[in-house]
Amino acid sequence: MQPLVLLLGSVFVMQYVSVASVQIHGRSTGAAWAAKTASMKDCKVHWFEQQTDHFSWIPPPGNRTTFRQRYFICHPPGLAGQAVQKKPKNIFYYFGNEDNVELYVNNTGLMWESAEEFQAVMVFAEHRFYGETMPFPPGTEGCMSYLTTEQALADSARLLQLIRAGRSAEQGAVIGFGGSYGGMMAAWFRIKYPHLVDGVVAGSAPIWSFLGMEPPYNSGGYYDIVTRDASAAGGATDNCKNAFRAGQPRIYALADSADGRKLLSKSFRTCVDLATPEQAKGLVAWAQEPWSWLAMGNFPYASGYLLHGHGTLPPWPVRAACAALDALTPASSDSELLAGMREAAAVYYNHSGSVHCFYNGNTDEHSSPPRTMLGGASRIRKTLANNNSNKVRSNAAADMCEGDWDYQWCTE
Repeated sequence: MQPLVLLLGSVFVMQYVSVASVQIHGRSTGAAWAAKTASMKDCKVHWFEQQTDHFSWIPPPGNRTTFRQRYFICHPPGLAGQAVQKKPKNIFYYFGNEDNVELYVNNTGLMWESAEEFQAVMVFAEHRFYGETMPFPPGTEGCMSYLTTEQALADSARLLQLIRAGRSAEQGAVIGFGGSYGGMMAAWFRIKYPHLVDGVVAGSAPIWSFLGMEPPYNSGGYYDIVTRDASAAGGATDNCKNAFRAGQPRIYALADSADGRKLLSKSFRTCVDLATPEQAKGLVAWAQEPWSWLAMGNFPYASGYLLHGHGTLPPWPVRAACAALDALTPASSDSELLAGMREAAAVYYNHSGSVHCFYNGNTDEHSSPPRTMLGGASRIRKTLANNNSNKVRSNAAADMCEGDWDYQWCTE
């Protein structure tokens, strides 16, 4: 029998259906569904003594053979206080990915909206090396060799065995959930540990996105979909994508002259004057980066998920960014195109409305740190700042023994 794995769509399926007022299965999740919204008050934090290494007899660094893994158990509000026979008998299990698990507790609406109907208790497991689940203290040599997908999957296997035994839920079903990397883990878990989970819902899970595969991985497919979101087909206008495309070669051309760099500095309101062609040309990457994040968070409601909980993007953020470019064409002046590109990027970089300048000439130092800096982001960011260098973020993560998506993406 083939494993039951429900893979939802491509890169930009809405992997984290929030609990704002949107239509899901034809039903409004507004006031009528208020009881089904995510709430930490319906959750209780738990800690599990997890095994550091599931596959070797060699003692881990510092002989730290176990660590405390954090997870939340949440009950759907509609079942609170019900009779025993109506209490949750099934388990919805979220495979935590590269971030603090509380972010997923608060943004995985599909689980919250379905748990009561399926009489399911929800479990949100935190991925090792992220949030508060830290196997090693900072500075432990060799710590990052234990940050692998295989180890994390084995963590969930041990945790699920404990939860199933403790809840006497052997008769009920266990359904896994995950989005993006978490969705990849969910799909792989169902294949590797089919006796522990009855099925999984894997949203936006690019399980084939590896180099060297046949058929080959399409490295440009991701940005094809981003571009679609910034076009009439995605609900914006074709002027948006066309104007942005036209603006990029203008930046390259202007970067080669002192007067051009002066115009770029003024138009983009840079934090420092652009002194070299290399600095100025870096504006292209700076202006491109927000679009992928806005597309991933292109929900029809305001959401702070893609900002790591440190701010809120507007509803349909790609359309909001496109509003600055909709009236422009490839024939628009340099000043018009550059100003439009700046205002589009500001939807992401200046989501707080308090940023007074952009881009300091170093593409590693943006005004608003991108969400690629996850897990122990604050301490990693502080390490980079204190060193006053361009040290690669993944190296900083290794020094801190904290998870970072760049590190995982690079090593796996």
